[in-house]
Amino acid sequence: MISDGWIRRFAGVLLCVALISSATAAPAAAAEHDDEQFLVELDAEGNADLTVTYTYDLETDSERAAFEELESNETARQAAASRFQNRMQGVADRASNETGRSMSVTDASIEVASNDSVGTVTLSVAWENLAAVEGEQLTVTEPFASGFEPNRTFTVTAPDGYEITSSAPSADGSSAGSVTWNAGTSLDGFEVVAEGSDSTTTEGSDADGAGFGVAVAGGAVVATALARRRT
Repeated sequence: MISDGWIRRFAGVLLCVALISSATAAPAAAAEHDDEQFLVELDAEGNADLTVTYTYDLETDSERAAFEELESNETARQAAASRFQNRMQGVADRASNETGRSMSVTDASIEVASNDSVGTVTLSVAWENLAAVEGEQLTVTEPFASGFEPNRTFTVTAPDGYEITSSAPSADGSSAGSVTWNAGTSLDGFEVVAEGSDSTTTEGSDADGAGFGVAVAGGAVVATALARRRT
């Protein structure tokens, strides 16, 4: 339900706008760096902060100028954040239809930063009712369960005082409060369950079961990975 393609194109559009205003030629090429990420941070009410980070190699003066333009142009950044929120709300609407649970997306933000060789675009939204809530149990499925396949690392974190007690498919790395999948993993049928620490016990918990305790490959929580939608 979340498409990597349109988010990547969205970030590319931002670069094109900056390049045009800088009277230059072509946008920077997307790159893969360890600080890229697709991160979902849950709270105890079932809401989440969703953050997507992309990096771009800045190999020419034109590309560096584009990022400097975006960094300094607050109006352009705010307009971009608004468009991103609208697109994510469309994803939330489809997830609402799948789950029967009303969802909304608010508080979109964009951060643009660069150094001499790398530019970073970070897009964030607050997602209301992403997780189903039953007592102290949180369950996340859509919009990730329907054909989501991250092209970079994807991480879900539990709220303070909660533990991840089960997940599907088998994760590539975890701690008590987070679970991570490597790039290229099919997350069809995705589900993460987190429970308040008071309601969990060591015995019977799935937190150390199959798929957990594996070292996170590459170090990075780069989940900027945005998946294809099932056709």
